Amino acid sequence: MSKVVPLQLNYYYECRFQNFSDGEGKVKLKKAQLQWPANDMKSKSQKYLVRNQSAAKPATYSTTMSTDIPLYETPGALYDDYLEDRHRAFSAMFPEKHSIQQLNQDEWRVKMIPFKILAKNVWPMVDFRLGCKSNGRDYPPEVPQDITTVLELHTTRWELQGIDNIFDPSYFTLAVRGTLYPDRRGNKSRIRGDSEMSISIVYPPAFNLIPDGIRDSLAQGVMAEVAKRMSQNVEGSLLADYTKFKKERSNIKRKNTVALKKED
Repeated sequence: MSKVVPLQLNYYYECRFQNFSDGEGKVKLKKAQLQWPANDMKSKSQKYLVRNQSAAKPATYSTTMSTDIPLYETPGALYDDYLEDRHRAFSAMFPEKHSIQQLNQDEWRVKMIPFKILAKNVWPMVDFRLGCKSNGRDYPPEVPQDITTVLELHTTRWELQGIDNIFDPSYFTLAVRGTLYPDRRGNKSRIRGDSEMSISIVYPPAFNLIPDGIRDSLAQGVMAEVAKRMSQNVEGSLLADYTKFKKERSNIKRKNTVALKKED
């Protein structure tokens, strides 16, 4: 079960978020930029600056998730082959209830399932970078060097839609980082992975009226719900799609065998 562990940040910075249309009604996100404090504030109707509130300390929450499930491979359909098809693997991690847009060869944008904050629906819009590494090259420190292939995921940009009247202009950050790989060491093969998600919030003054315990419970509840959904997708949708991948490879092999026999 995922466990939420409060952490403490000892630094602050400002993030500028700009929303603009690309002409097709699609939202673009701008990377966070380090800023010197400004004296002027823009109105809520304009593109807004999420400013550091030096008088308030950010509340940071973190949760970790681990994957350890049996791996059943077949010749010609190794799990490595499946992970190397990053578009397919990513789509399986975020099934049909999510809205996915591929930005480039390495990045995808996901509009995730909404959750509620103070009775308002909030939609996380997150950009992920997905990489596939092999042969021990540039592996994360937690992954053994003799693992054949590693799928690595981390966030690059983020936005929470639907919170303008709740958190504007407070400070918010979101970070997700994870790995997934086949482990064939030992007698039985396993699918293993580790991921960590953290959020950091400087609550607006109105939230000072809410006791810290209630605020923490609210944030931890949101974290636990998102973590649960991500774990279910990895252990359910991803595994089911790999089973489908094996069947597809098996059918291709069978057709090729039949074709060769006809040629003979």
